[in-house]
Parts: sequence; C-alpha cells; structure tokens
Amino acid sequence: KQTKTQASTMLTKIPTVSRLSVAPMVDRTNKHFGFMMRQLTKRTKLYSEMIVDQTLFYSQKDRKKMDRFLLRNKVEEPVAVQLGGSSLTAMPIATREATKYNYDEVNLNVGCPSSKVQKGCFGAVLMRSPQVVADLTKSMIQQVYEHTKETGKRPIPVTVKCRVGVDELDSYEHLAGFIDFVNRNSKFEVDGYSDCVDHFIIHVRKGLLNLSPKKNRTIPELNYEFYYQLVRDFPNLKFTLNGGIKTIDEALSHLDRGAHGVMIGRAAYENSEIFRRADELVFGEPKSANTMEIRLDMLKERMVL
Repeated sequence: KQTKTQASTMLTKIPTVSRLSVAPMVDRTNKHFGFMMRQLTKRTKLYSEMIVDQTLFYSQKDRKKMDRFLLRNKVEEPVAVQLGGSSLTAMPIATREATKYNYDEVNLNVGCPSSKVQKGCFGAVLMRSPQVVADLTKSMIQQVYEHTKETGKRPIPVTVKCRVGVDELDSYEHLAGFIDFVNRNSKFEVDGYSDCVDHFIIHVRKGLLNLSPKKNRTIPELNYEFYYQLVRDFPNLKFTLNGGIKTIDEALSHLDRGAHGVMIGRAAYENSEIFRRADELVFGEPKSANTMEIRLDMLKERMVL
C-alpha cells in the first residue's frame, strides 16, 4: 500500500514551464534534430513535430509504427509531444499511447493555420471552438491520470499552444475569454485528483486561415502586448511566449520583462548554434562544448550506430 506521502508525490504534476524551449515544427523537430540540439544545450525544452491523433489511433496495435511516430532518444529529455486533432474518440487514444514514451508533457496544437489541418477541423480553427478544446484537453488529462494510476509515475501536464487570435476574432477579450474558458472547463477531478490546463504557449501572431503557414509567419503583426496582458490578468496560470524571437539575447530580454518562458521557432532550425550558450546564459549552467567538439561527438555517435 502507498503511504500518504507517496500518493501525494505521485499525484504532483511534473513542472512544465521551461525558461527556454524549441517550438514544434513539422518535418523539422524529429528525434535526429533533437539529438543534435542536445549536443548544444542540455536544459532547453524540446518539442516533437505535431502528430495527428488519427495517425496514432489507427496505428495503436502496431508497435513498430508507434515507435516510428513516438520513440525519441533518451538523451533528448526533457521533451514534449505535440498532438493535433479534434476527435474525442481518437485524441484520448493518442494521448494514452504518447504517455507510454519518455515525454514529460502532452501539448495540443491550436495554432497551425494550414489548409490541410483546417480540413481536419483542428489547429488554429479551434480558437473558434473553446468548448471543443476544453473537452479534448479534459479527455487528455483523464488519460494521463489513468497512466499515473497504472504506473505510479507522476502525471505529466497537458498544455495548449494557440495564437493571439484567428481571422476576425483578434480582440484581447476573445483571447482572454478563450484562455479562461479552457482553463476552467478542462478540469478533470476524480478520487481526490484534480488537474486542468494551466499552461498556454502563446504564438503572438494571429492566424489568418486564408494564408499559407509560411505567410502566417510574417504577415500578421507580432502582438507582444497581448501576451504580457495575459501574464498580468491570469496570475495563477503560466504562459510561454512564441513568435519573432531569433536570438538568445532577445529571449533573455523577454524573460527579464516577465515572460514565464520563451519559445524559439525557425531560428532554432536555421541557426541552431545560437543555443550553444543557452545553458550558460539562460539557465546558469556551464557552457556547452565548442562546435568542433560537437561535430566530433556526433560523428562518433553515428559510427557506433
């Protein structure tokens, strides 16, 4: 039997907010990229590519396929998985399968504006449907709880990555209402256990659903003020800032201003070496090895494999 202390520890959620993280990017943030990033920074939080819930739902009985979609290198930790979808049948199963791997967070994509994702009624279009987002995340939290019961491991957080708005729904009132509704209505309670979505990753460009993902990265204006207003208005929640940040110095500037965490996107892929001093500057750790040492380590690893 578990003692009260053991039970309390088991039900204490793993902290989710990292001072610095790398954004999930389709065809970019796979396990090979993750391995390379870990040669540069040990502390920066990594995210998987978005994995569609239906993909995992229809592959759940094929362990080889599941490994191909979900298996990461041990060295990548801490790493989060991002799921995309809107099915209350598929999303809980996708979450259940993801909890079997070495992730310390499950994130729901409510920000992708691509036409393909829109056809599946998920991504940024879900900012029009806070009830759907709340129902999805509540079902995800339930699956995390079931995994905790079965394994005795601490529960991992379910988080949401969204934008400051979508199309004409771009007022601060809409954003704040969306955050408040999802936070309150994602709450899952059973047998003394209680959890909800209390960490949101905010992309500070609104989503324009008639534009491509590439154009959505440049045409909508950056709106940092909405992010900082959320930080002020919701002191019990945590917010990670994403959008337009290209250097560690810019990340530090936002952290100094009061951002709970900062997420870097394309710059992490296009100029990964900016993370070489991230552990030192952002986390106060000794700086990582120099570029030549990193390349030699990666070559040795590949020779062993």
